[in-house]
Amino acid sequence: MPRPSTKSWQPASWLPSGRSSRAPTAGRDLVTYPDVSVVCGPLERDDGTPPALLNPAVLVEVTSDSTEAYDRGDKFEHYRCVPSLEAMVFVSHREPRIDVCTRAGSGRGWTDETALAGAHVRVPPCGIELDVDGLYAGWQALHGRPGTR
Repeated sequence: MPRPSTKSWQPASWLPSGRSSRAPTAGRDLVTYPDVSVVCGPLERDDGTPPALLNPAVLVEVTSDSTEAYDRGDKFEHYRCVPSLEAMVFVSHREPRIDVCTRAGSGRGWTDETALAGAHVRVPPCGIELDVDGLYAGWQALHGRPGTR
């Protein structure tokens, strides 16, 4: 489960799926639907069709067989163009695994951190840690291990 880090907790708004994210990409305006959006500070959105969130700090994608390649490929490339985005979280459907990609400083580079069963991973900028076992506990109670549905 998410829990605040003792070092730097910042208030954040967690928005479930159904809220779109918009960013200009290569001369076009692409609208996507992450599974969770996190905003640190006031929400900024446009009134386009559909209305879109303009300032996510963290986006979360829960992968599936049909979306994993797109989520980690073209969709992540699109998300990298969102100026406010500081971290991207991928939650695996195959195994207890969380990948956190974090924007590295003012450059365009990104760093990656992976947490497997029994581990925790920090998600900047909102200063939380995700407990892999805690996050997957509900799934395992309902469906068994990820990927065994």
